[in-house]
Order: sequence, then structure tokens, then C-alpha cells
Amino acid sequence: MHHGKAEEARVAGLDGDRARRLTAEDEQRLRETLPGLRGLQVRPHRILSSPYPRAYPTACIVARALLNSPPLPCMRSG
Repeated sequence: MHHGKAEEARVAGLDGDRARRLTAEDEQRLRETLPGLRGLQVRPHRILSSPYPRAYPTACIVARALLNSPPLPCMRSG
């Protein structure tokens, strides 16, 4: 699953892609799709996420809805 829409960097006044957050509109849209995923009996074993401020909140919302637990913390390579 891909994260929802991130805020515009130039509008938010943020430096770089990594700092962009999930928009409130897309967070709501994500929450509205979760009953459909539950209805399809989507049951992931794990949910992993990057630490970016748009990806991790997306993973948290999905993990809590489908697993009743937070996603696993990000692991760094090496």
C-alpha cells in the first residue's frame, strides 16, 4: 500500500520531500477505505513503513484498523 497524498512542499514551506506530511483530506479518505479492506478480509501479517511523516501515519492507521497494533518500527540498512 502506498501512503496517501502528501502536502505540497512549496505550500507547506518545507525543505525536501522527506518532510512532507499526509494531508488531512487523504487521512480521512484512507480511514473511509478501511471498512472495504476489512470486508475483503485483508489480514496482513506485518505492516512496515518508512519513517517519513506521510508514510508512518498511513501505516499506523492501517495497522490499527487491520491488526489492532502499530506498525513495526523502521529498520535501517547496514
